[in-house]
Amino acid sequence: MKRLALFISLAIMAIACTKPVITPEITCNVDELTVPVNGTIDEDIFVSFTSNVAWKAAIKENVDWCKVSPAEGEAGDAKLKLIVAETKELDARTATLTITAETAIKEIKIVQGQVDAFELAATEAEIGAEGASIEIKAMTNVDWTVTIPSDCDWVKLADSKAYGEQVKTVVVSAYDALDEEREVTLAIKAANGAEAEFYIHQVSPTSTIWYQNVTAYADYTSGAKVKIAKYGDNLLLLSGSKVLVIDPLTGKQTSKIEIPGGLQMQSLCVDEGNHVLVATDANYGETVKVYRVDDINNPVPTEYISYDVANYYGTDAGNIRVKGDITKDAVITACVSDGAGGAMLAWKVVAGELSTWYYSNVPYAASLVAYCCAVPVGKTFEDGFLYIGYGGDYNLYYLANFVANNTGNSWVNTYTTGSTWMENYNCIATADWKGKKYAAIVKGCHFEYDATDVVLLDITNPAAATEVYAIDCDGMVNRAEDWSNLDWTGAGAYSDVLLVPTDDALLIYYVDANFNVIGCTQYK
Repeated sequence: MKRLALFISLAIMAIACTKPVITPEITCNVDELTVPVNGTIDEDIFVSFTSNVAWKAAIKENVDWCKVSPAEGEAGDAKLKLIVAETKELDARTATLTITAETAIKEIKIVQGQVDAFELAATEAEIGAEGASIEIKAMTNVDWTVTIPSDCDWVKLADSKAYGEQVKTVVVSAYDALDEEREVTLAIKAANGAEAEFYIHQVSPTSTIWYQNVTAYADYTSGAKVKIAKYGDNLLLLSGSKVLVIDPLTGKQTSKIEIPGGLQMQSLCVDEGNHVLVATDANYGETVKVYRVDDINNPVPTEYISYDVANYYGTDAGNIRVKGDITKDAVITACVSDGAGGAMLAWKVVAGELSTWYYSNVPYAASLVAYCCAVPVGKTFEDGFLYIGYGGDYNLYYLANFVANNTGNSWVNTYTTGSTWMENYNCIATADWKGKKYAAIVKGCHFEYDATDVVLLDITNPAAATEVYAIDCDGMVNRAEDWSNLDWTGAGAYSDVLLVPTDDALLIYYVDANFNVIGCTQYK
C-alpha cells in the first residue's frame, strides 16, 4: 500500500514539472507598406507586431536600399523601424520584410514608387508634301497628352497602338500647294507637370520640276530655231534638221530623230490626235511648206500645206500652231512677220478635210513686227485667236469675231505685258484645265540684265486675260555668259512654250535659245 502511494506521488510530481507546449504566433495587420520616393530621411516608418516567442527580422532580398532595425527581439509587443534610401529609379521597386518567430513567418511587401519622369525622344519632324504619320515617342512613366492648336487643320491626333501609352501618333495631311511651307508646334503635357513642345515643319512640292542648259544636249544645234511639242509620252525639241526626244519627267534626252531629206524645219507642233506637223519658214516670194508625220518613230514627211508667201510682203512666214485633231476638226495658224505689220494665216479642218488658207490683219498693222505668233483658242474659227509679236505695243491680243480674208478684224488687247523694247514675243500656248482656259507666253529678253520670263494667263474670259503665275528663269541661267555668247542673228526669235494638263497640275514646258534654258514647271 505504501508502495502504491509512493508511485502516485512521483507521477503527480512529474506532471507538475513538465513545461506547457506553446504554438508560435505573430500578430500583424500589415501586409503591404508603401514608402516615399525620397526614402525615410524625413519621416520614421515603423512596423508594429506581437510575437509570443522570440523573433528575428530581415529583408528577404538583401537589397542595399532597404534595411530593418532591430534584427531580433523577445516575445511580446515589438516595433521595427524601416530605413529606406531615396530612389532615382524610373520604375517602382519592391522588397520583402520577413519576420520569423520559430515556425511562424510573417512577410510584408515594401513598395517604393517610381520617380515621375518625362522626356521626348525627338522634338521635331520634317514632313514631305505627301504627308505622313508621326510617332511622338516619350521616355516616361506617367500619362501625357498632345494638344494641337485649334487653328491647325492639317494635323490630326490618331489612336496610339504600336507602343501603348508611350507613343502618340499624329497624322500630317498632304500639302498640295507649291513653293510653300507651313509649321506648327504641338503642346505636350505630362501628368507629373512636365511640359514639352513638338515642332512639325512641312514643305510643299516645288513648282520647278527640272531645268537645264539646252546646249547640254549632245545633239543640240546652237543658232537653230527651237520648238517644243508633246508626242505621246515624249517631249520633242526641234533643233535644226533634228528632233530631240526628251523625257518630259526629267529633261534627259533619250534619242534623236533625223528628218529625212535634210529639211531645215523651223516649226514643230503636235495635234490632239498625236499627228506631228513640221514646217519650213519662208520669206517673201518663197513657199511655206507644212509636212505631216503620223509616226515619229518612222518619220516619213508627207506634204500637207503649201502656201505662197508672195501674197504678203514679209521676211519670215511660219511659226505654225494647231488646235484639235487634223483627222477630225482643227484649226492651224501661221504668221507673217516684218513688212507692213504682218498677217495671221489660218486653215480650218472640218471632218478631216483641210480648207484653203484664210488671212486676217494683225493688231500691230501700223508697226514693223519682227517675230510673232498667232494661235487658235479652239477647234473652230468661232473660238477666236490670240496674237503677240515683237514690235508694236508688245501686248497680247484676242480676236473674237474672225472674218476670213479681212483686214478689218477687230483685235482686243486682252493682256498688257508692260514691255517696251527689251523683250521678244514669238510663242503662245493654250490649254483647258480643271474647267478653265489658260494661255502662256514667253518674255524672252535679249539683254544681260534679265533672263527669260514665262507668264501663265487665265483666259477663261479670253477678252480679259489675267496673270495667275510667272516663272522667272534668272536663277536657272548664267545671264552674263549666255548674253556674251549670244548669236545676234535673229536674236529673240528662238523660244517656245507648251502647256500640258495632267490630273494634278498644269505642266509648263519652256525653252529659250538666247539664254540657253529649257525646263518644266508645274502650276496648281
